[in-house]
Amino acid sequence: GNDEGIPPDNFLRTAVGVYPAGGRFDGNSDVFPFRAHFDANGDYIGYRASIAIDFDQNVGLGFGGGGAGIEPFVLASYVKFWRAEANLMLGNTGAASSNLEAGMATSIAKVMTFGSLDGGGDFSYAPDTADEDIQDLVVSPSEFVERMTDAFDDAPVSSGLDGNGFPVERDKMDILGEQFFVAMYGGAGDAWNFIRRTGYPRTIGRNTEDIGGSGLFPRTLLYPGNEIGANPNIQQRLDLSTKVFWDSGVTNPAN
Repeated sequence: GNDEGIPPDNFLRTAVGVYPAGGRFDGNSDVFPFRAHFDANGDYIGYRASIAIDFDQNVGLGFGGGGAGIEPFVLASYVKFWRAEANLMLGNTGAASSNLEAGMATSIAKVMTFGSLDGGGDFSYAPDTADEDIQDLVVSPSEFVERMTDAFDDAPVSSGLDGNGFPVERDKMDILGEQFFVAMYGGAGDAWNFIRRTGYPRTIGRNTEDIGGSGLFPRTLLYPGNEIGANPNIQQRLDLSTKVFWDSGVTNPAN
């Protein structure tokens, strides 16, 4: 990881939106897309801003959903991803695919319900359930789920790593892990567990520091000090390397 402090960016900082914290819906009005431009002869002359910059999505107390959100802990979508993981481990790729598809669909459906918390939001960029592109920018939720399920079905059960530790081809557990991590946005405690259980996904970003600066990947955590003081039967761990019984011991290449 990176143990440097946060940059001195004052009030210019990304804030959590309408999901999961009940903030403002990001209507994309503060982003100016760049488009490719060509001269009269049809020759490419570079990217230019297509519209004026408009920073009108500032955040503050009471804006958007007024904080009437949630802190995700265990959602229905997580259970479906767990089932997909278990079935994949057992070699039942068909059931794994069905549960992965259900997990993504359930997660997206929940997120989309949060838009109503921001009564004044600009939802022109909000996804809908139709099977067509949204303003020619991104695919619809159902199309995305279909594409990712197809990618999972077409992926190998396992694949090797290249010289930099990235998979030469994403395998099924890579794809499952990536989509599970997306679904855990805002409450990703089980992401750490998933890595310890499986060693996946192997596509996550690498540390910005070497092991000497950031330390080894923790397999466990220390007991809280107040628990040690209140329970004489607990002995504090001496390190963070002891594996719990369900830890596969596989080292993720990003660690």
